[in-house]
Amino acid sequence: MKISNTKIENIKTDIDQAIKSGSFQSSNLILLVLNPTEIDEVIVKNVDSQFKNLSKLLSEKLVVLSLKDREQYLHSLVSDLVKKAKDICYFSRINLLFEESLQADPLKLLQHAAKKKPIIVVWPGSLDSMSLSYAKPGLPDYKSYKLNEFQDVQVITTCEQGVK
Repeated sequence: MKISNTKIENIKTDIDQAIKSGSFQSSNLILLVLNPTEIDEVIVKNVDSQFKNLSKLLSEKLVVLSLKDREQYLHSLVSDLVKKAKDICYFSRINLLFEESLQADPLKLLQHAAKKKPIIVVWPGSLDSMSLSYAKPGLPDYKSYKLNEFQDVQVITTCEQGVK
């Protein structure tokens, strides 16, 4: 993972630069790791495109499916949402992807979907010098990713020293 530290007032410029550099990679996934107080500011004020609530959009489709079908169709549902976006796909509130019953690997799923077009995601977890994580260890939806495992993923963070 390539990690860029920035200030909130520079986030739009850094996102634009990450999109350009990601166009030379096999996948163009950009994760925003922000302080909780900055999330609304980024979504509302600094990015001209509208972030879509991924959990809400997916839950509307998944609720009518059996548990087995939910697992089976999750990847195609995310891909369909990416296809519907214009040039760049913006997602916030991705927490549903971590639902244990879906048996998904959220980061791999998003990285695969980002092969078609850039995806900007507000990451609902934390970042430290070694890993990107969601939830606390011991919880059923806990996920942790070593930073060196995902070469084509870019992280933009406003957190001090990249730690949230």
